Amino acid sequence: MMPTVVVGCDGSWHSHRAVVAATHEAQRRGAELVVLTVPTLRDLRTDRLRDLATSERDARSNARGMAARGVLWARESDGTVRVRAAIMELGTSELTALLTSTELLVLGGHGSGGQRAFSLGTTSRQLAHTSAAPLFLAGADATSMTPLSARSVVVGLDSQARSGHALAYAAREAALRDTDLVVVCAVLPGGSNAADAVTRAQRDCAAALATLPAHAGKVQVLVSVAPVIEALLGACPDDALLVLGNKGVGGVQGPIPGSLTEKLLEAARCDVLVVPLPASEPVTPAEAVKSRHR
Repeated sequence: MMPTVVVGCDGSWHSHRAVVAATHEAQRRGAELVVLTVPTLRDLRTDRLRDLATSERDARSNARGMAARGVLWARESDGTVRVRAAIMELGTSELTALLTSTELLVLGGHGSGGQRAFSLGTTSRQLAHTSAAPLFLAGADATSMTPLSARSVVVGLDSQARSGHALAYAAREAALRDTDLVVVCAVLPGGSNAADAVTRAQRDCAAALATLPAHAGKVQVLVSVAPVIEALLGACPDDALLVLGNKGVGGVQGPIPGSLTEKLLEAARCDVLVVPLPASEPVTPAEAVKSRHR
């Protein structure tokens, strides 16, 4: 069975950006693209059955229009990708089956300052929570026409995550893109043993990279004497892909408020891929960097 990439589409500019990104991701993976729209009922101040029926009919009609627009955007972006529309309501078994079987869920970012990933609209948030797949958030400020070969893939690393699921996933994404994998390890500035901390970080990165399968592209190791968020964002130009791990149950449940993952999602201008970590891995690579300095 052909794998699928699902993209949420509500007809907005942000969802246009998401559809373009999702089309590229489907092409990379040899996957079918599913443009998903969710009928949204307008607020009614009546419980008359006739008005409710009209509202439901209008919602379905609007959803069909948004889906058709999304399919057109996808075909304009890459006519070789197989694409279809799906109109499904929240909470249905049909939607759950689609989101639990997809290889990747793509949503649009919001806000000029970053992704606002887990403070998106209710529909986007529920889609993210239902899906067990990695979540791709299209950067609101990224350029849609960036050449596919120009991206770098950036991931954070610490000795406590040397077998990190996010690191392995980032290596896979770099291979799909035939581009550089940038592994960032942050060492906080100051302290009498800063040189030793840098040496340990370099050793940790070398040990982690030795566990990865052969990578067709170039691997760069960046040991940065800076706070974690500054180090990771400094390694991420607008056309990069930042890979973050996120511990969740049954999908991407959202980071703990104030966590490094949430702060990075708020600040990042580039595309972000949030990878649900297996239960056996206690922390994300970025969060593990912070634990080194507690």
